[in-house]
Amino acid sequence: MLPVQPVHPSRLPRDQPPLGADGRPATRWSDPRIAATYANRDDEAERDTVWPVLEAAARPAQSRRVSGRPDGSVLELGCGPGALAQRLADRHWLRVYAFDVSPAMHRLGAGRFRDAWVVRTLPDSRGRIPLRRAQCTAAVAQRVLLHLAHPYLIVGLLADTRRVLRPGAPLAVVERDTNLGPPDPDWEGAPYTEHYRLHSGATLPTTAWWHSPATIVSCLTTAGFAVEEISSLQAVDPLLLYRAKAA
Repeated sequence: MLPVQPVHPSRLPRDQPPLGADGRPATRWSDPRIAATYANRDDEAERDTVWPVLEAAARPAQSRRVSGRPDGSVLELGCGPGALAQRLADRHWLRVYAFDVSPAMHRLGAGRFRDAWVVRTLPDSRGRIPLRRAQCTAAVAQRVLLHLAHPYLIVGLLADTRRVLRPGAPLAVVERDTNLGPPDPDWEGAPYTEHYRLHSGATLPTTAWWHSPATIVSCLTTAGFAVEEISSLQAVDPLLLYRAKAA
């Protein structure tokens, strides 16, 4: 009798590739073509509405301004090319660990956004964030969770984020406001197409999944966070801000 092979949750997405709303394979963010297109995204609206909220959550209540040392170490999930990471480092005296799954995205961003305190990071060989436990003083993310096909993937990412945060450290997450979507409960977890505006005026269609605020809150709680606030952001797209702390 052959031994039973263990099931590794991290391998499930590769064994069963997620599909988009059109039935085709989901967007592969590590694809250099996707990265090159996304790097030309028009983020002017987010700079005015979303980024100030994330900056306020990331910076410490009292700055020290010690020469040669940052005031804090911030983890940005899904940094893309790194515009927000560079802004956090440049304006707020922060070391930023810019985490993204795409090597191509990092290559494109490295030539455009440079700061000695921005440390670009990829997942390690186990798919985890390659930082030590309690290494960061805050974490931020914008429109990242909607690109994860299942809540267990969201919990996995958030639990790893909790591992690298100090107890009591803030987490600020901005996601699409799915309260404004179809009320049909069958939409929970359903794939749809998320569009990102480009500087050329065109849009980049990407695969996303419809996760309700209740699902995101449940994932945050399961991952070890205490949710403090959920609020709407007055942006071009309907967005929700989730503010939580590492329990």
